[in-house]
Amino acid sequence: MSPAGHRGVRLLCQNSPVRDATSLTTTANHSQGWRAVGGSLTVSEGVLEFRPSWVERLLRGRRWCCRVSDIVEIDRVPPKRRQVLAGGSAWRLRLTMLTEEQECFVVSSDWVDALRRYWASVADPS
Repeated sequence: MSPAGHRGVRLLCQNSPVRDATSLTTTANHSQGWRAVGGSLTVSEGVLEFRPSWVERLLRGRRWCCRVSDIVEIDRVPPKRRQVLAGGSAWRLRLTMLTEEQECFVVSSDWVDALRRYWASVADPS
């Protein structure tokens, strides 16, 4: 789900954008409430988007997206053993947004590094 006030991003995410040559995609679990929703995480054309798998959509898993420029911090969070159903046994990618909201995803550490490089290139395109 898009952060409040990002109607243009929400509309972009409702359509299936054409993936460009610089897009990055990986399998991911997105923490949504008390559980982790499986799907894919893609960054393309300045938009980061999580799409739940078809099974997760049946189980009410939600799509989420934001502009990469709205991310203020990218870091990794250690496992929280008490939250097993929300990806508690794995390190998570944590995104802090301009609105101070935080989103967590389970992805590979290589993908976290690639997202950081992409984020830096959007912040400083020179």
